[in-house]
Amino acid sequence: SECPSPLVGTMRFYCQDGVVLARERQCRQARPCPEGDFLLDHAKVHHSEIYHGFMEASTCPAGFEGQYFLQCQDGEVITMYNSSCTATCDSAGSLWVDDGAVEVSHGKIIEGGKLKVVCPAGSAGEGVYLSCEDGYINVT
Repeated sequence: SECPSPLVGTMRFYCQDGVVLARERQCRQARPCPEGDFLLDHAKVHHSEIYHGFMEASTCPAGFEGQYFLQCQDGEVITMYNSSCTATCDSAGSLWVDDGAVEVSHGKIIEGGKLKVVCPAGSAGEGVYLSCEDGYINVT
């Protein structure tokens, strides 16, 4: 069984002579999520410290369209409610690729256009291709 809020963990019970007793209590105080960055699609968004069970909502950074809702679950930030940040073609900006390890910059991209972006100095790889489809940037 789950521990009572605001604690997290599990508890195991047993019955002895008609009395329910706790066998194992592995309950502890939930951890907050420290201030930091979170990768959402190809956008890196910044959040303040979030306490366990609480949520932070915001709109996506410049060059992206959408909104996001981040929730803290015992020290881990997770997204809620179909959060997404989609890169738009109509403005210059930067995207995070390689699971957020590399930031690549780009200019405006015309509808149907495709360009190769070279990885910045100090990173490995051949670069990525960006294309504009229906007003949004697709990364391949």
